[in-house]
Amino acid sequence: MKCSLKTMVTLAATLLAALGAAYVAFPAAQGFVVASAPILLALICPVTMIVMMLTMRGHGANAADAKPKAEMPAPRETPDVVQEA
Repeated sequence: MKCSLKTMVTLAATLLAALGAAYVAFPAAQGFVVASAPILLALICPVTMIVMMLTMRGHGANAADAKPKAEMPAPRETPDVVQEA
């Protein structure tokens, strides 16, 4: 996953919808919502990258657990001292 334009636009639309819902639902916090909106919108790419790193870490752990581990062949036993004939 990259910090692509499509991902940032989707996240921005979701964030704007959440800010709009908070603006309507909490009239006492309208000033805070209006003041924090530009800051939150400016952080879309860094937040997307953090989410991407967290989700990639989760997929790597699940993939390693899902695959059975290959058994290593037993090491050949060699004598410590080579006997000459």
